[in-house]
Amino acid sequence: MCPDFLKQRLNILKPRFSHRQVDISTDMEAVSEICIPKEVLEKVFDGLLKNAVENTPDGGKIDIQVRGKGEGVELVVHDYGVGITEENQRRLFEGFFTTQETMAYSSKRPGILAMWIHSQRQRCLPR
Repeated sequence: MCPDFLKQRLNILKPRFSHRQVDISTDMEAVSEICIPKEVLEKVFDGLLKNAVENTPDGGKIDIQVRGKGEGVELVVHDYGVGITEENQRRLFEGFFTTQETMAYSSKRPGILAMWIHSQRQRCLPR
């Protein structure tokens, strides 16, 4: 996963969130090359960031990290939003599931979305 690629995506997406007062910090270390279609990585990153922004109260923060992990690379988007109830956590991977609970913003319980990305696809992103 190329930190430069993710930084470019972040710069492209930031204007869409300009109406929000959320601090986005990044810690992206140089990592080994991964093989994943660019469009897939873009969709995953955009979705994680959009979710984090939507679920973080104004004045809150979002941490984005990229680091090597084992033979792969780990992308972590950590938001300090309302969190997800245990009941809803069981349903997260049911397709197009939404909790509709984002109006009850509270930064007292941090939530973390981490995605382990390691793929052996045809196209690789350069470092």
